[in-house]
Amino acid sequence: MQRPKLLIIGSLCLIFIIAGIVLLDLAGTFSFSDLPFVLVFSVFFVFMLIQSGKSKVSIVISLYFLITMGLSYIQTGTSVITERLGEWFYLFFLVGILEYLKEAWSIHDSQKQDKRTDWNSYYMKRIENNRNISVHTQLDLHARWYSNWLAYIQKHIDIYNKSLHIFEIGSGMGGVLTQMSARGIAITGSDISKKAIEAYLEKHPRTPYIFYDLENKQTFKMRYDRILAFEVLEHVHTPSLAIRTIKKLLKKGGYFVGTTPYPYDHNRNMPTHIHVHEPEYWKKEFLAQGFETVETYPMSLPPYLWRIHPKFNIVLPWYIPFWGWISTTLIIARV
Repeated sequence: MQRPKLLIIGSLCLIFIIAGIVLLDLAGTFSFSDLPFVLVFSVFFVFMLIQSGKSKVSIVISLYFLITMGLSYIQTGTSVITERLGEWFYLFFLVGILEYLKEAWSIHDSQKQDKRTDWNSYYMKRIENNRNISVHTQLDLHARWYSNWLAYIQKHIDIYNKSLHIFEIGSGMGGVLTQMSARGIAITGSDISKKAIEAYLEKHPRTPYIFYDLENKQTFKMRYDRILAFEVLEHVHTPSLAIRTIKKLLKKGGYFVGTTPYPYDHNRNMPTHIHVHEPEYWKKEFLAQGFETVETYPMSLPPYLWRIHPKFNIVLPWYIPFWGWISTTLIIARV
């Protein structure tokens, strides 16, 4: 987690802890036995606020229950706290359902063909925005991001077999390359950004990592057992062309393994996203371009936790509509 975010979260926790102690003291009910409750409640509440993200309704609900639970604790101690927490979670659940229905109702296939992304500038800004963290540390964090991500995918399709020849499209900061290379797997990375390639090769000079533009229909004599492309398809301007090119790079019986965001509003509205569709769209598109079988699986990852430790990078097998969560579709297609 970046230092400024840690400072903000830590400051919020401290503010709530101090406010809780002051309120209890003013009410004449404070004792040191209350400290664990104040500490846990403050941290928990800040976490829930973070999860609320941009949802004003969720934030209002959180503030309402913060005040009412605090007053209840002052008046009656812990006797009604459990009941109030139950009401809080119940309302959060209802808000989540309403937001999900709102998203589902407004889902449409976005075709933002006017978007053009300079990926060299994109990665330069990404590195510059994290200038308080070294580039090497950013590469390590990117690798951490994909730890449990790849383990989840391995449950559906074998990508760890050392006999496989794998080509990754859109390697970016090289998170997948680092994870796979550490396992001794023969993988070649590629990206449209020369800046991203240079940054990665500076730390990992022996890893095969080449410039490659999927939309230029470039192919090789080499055919691969697996083509990986995580969070790539949403950036291409012509999905059918990209999928045909991917098919040409695969051996007979080979698999495309990739992910692409589920079409919630916050995924569709990202400036670099051109095609963000429902799973059924991608199934039809891959079958139309000559793939024999196509399977899709939902994936969601909570925000922030992966920065603390790789084991906290939990992958949940369903879509979660809340802002801040990564909700994406895993696509496995066989030639």
